[in-house]
Amino acid sequence: MQNTLAHDYKKGENMIVQVAALLFVLFAWSRALLRYKDNKIGMAGVVFWSIIWIGVLLLAFAPGLFAQFGEFVGVQRPVDVAVYTCLIVLLYLVFRLYVKQETGEVELTRLVRRIALQSPKKKVESQSK
Repeated sequence: MQNTLAHDYKKGENMIVQVAALLFVLFAWSRALLRYKDNKIGMAGVVFWSIIWIGVLLLAFAPGLFAQFGEFVGVQRPVDVAVYTCLIVLLYLVFRLYVKQETGEVELTRLVRRIALQSPKKKVESQSK
């Protein structure tokens, strides 16, 4: 009898996690779609974030898939597979942000140089009056 109660309690915990994950994913995915509608991200961004959010839903609703994949790659728990995957994705996103930031700095430097070369020279008044 005790195993049945523990199993039912575990099911209840799972349902809370599943509902929370579903609500969060719907909210986050709606943000991605709105950013696409506002032309802030492209179709590739929508596809990328859709894959991420589908993965979150799969983890919440079908953790057995992660368990099977974990066994395949030699990881014990499904949550570990999700954590390792998230770390890899986050490192990739940080790399992309770094590249964009570096590219932005180079473009800004070129723009400032071009404007400086095109602008007529102005006399700088001395501040001592």
